Amino acid sequence: MTPFSPPIQNNVTLDANRQASNNTPTHSYIGQRKNLFDLRRVAVVHNIHGRLAFAYKNKNEDVDSKLLEASPPVRRVIRRVTNTYWFIREVLRDAPDVLIVSPENVRSLVKEKLKTLCQRYNLEISS
Repeated sequence: MTPFSPPIQNNVTLDANRQASNNTPTHSYIGQRKNLFDLRRVAVVHNIHGRLAFAYKNKNEDVDSKLLEASPPVRRVIRRVTNTYWFIREVLRDAPDVLIVSPENVRSLVKEKLKTLCQRYNLEISS
């Protein structure tokens, strides 16, 4: 069982069967596998504020990272994320200084975690 969704799984299976009959990998097959891996990633845009904007070290998954002209300083980072669970854990570590801009589904996951945290500590939240 592959971790792909059913339509992608079928494409991989058919292509793998074709490759098995030829017994030789082709560049198109290798390219398709690489593209399928990219389908399992989502580009997350997040802003890092304050001193962390200067201290941030780029990660291998970062597509873009640039310091925006703002006061206080802001660094905009675009990262290809394969697992939102680990990404959110990393972001929540520096929660006061990090803002997820997009996509909305990742932003909503963080909002839900923060709401749960506030409820556990009996903190009132307006929205």
